Amino acid sequence: MTNSFEGVRESLPAMRKWVRDSLNVLVESSRLDHSLILIAAGEVLQNCVRYGYESNGESGQISITLFSFHYGIALEIEDDAPPSDPESWISEKDASEGGLGLITVVNASSAVRYKPLSTGNLARLIFNFPEYKIDERSSAWV
Repeated sequence: MTNSFEGVRESLPAMRKWVRDSLNVLVESSRLDHSLILIAAGEVLQNCVRYGYESNGESGQISITLFSFHYGIALEIEDDAPPSDPESWISEKDASEGGLGLITVVNASSAVRYKPLSTGNLARLIFNFPEYKIDERSSAWV
């Protein structure tokens, strides 16, 4: 399942709703904690808008793809904002000052990868079903 949205703050509720509605179609909440997926997706989407578009005075599109596979759910978020090196995202801020979004995404997901593209950025997150641990196949996809 894929959908695209304008990369603006006002689109965030619609993006989160689309992820929530799509999750309900793809997998029962008893199989996976939908709240963890929604939190991780929300953090990534908010960062796309905040740092990819707002901080640069840019506008663009965010594409969200969500699909199930044998081991769980995969979420892919791609923007067309200026490419950003994930190594530069490391925050020296104290937790009380914010900067916990990336840590939250890592803790909520089974595997995560951020990748700059020639024309944007890509985030890939995997949420494994409880009976599966991250393995070579799913980690290779990320």
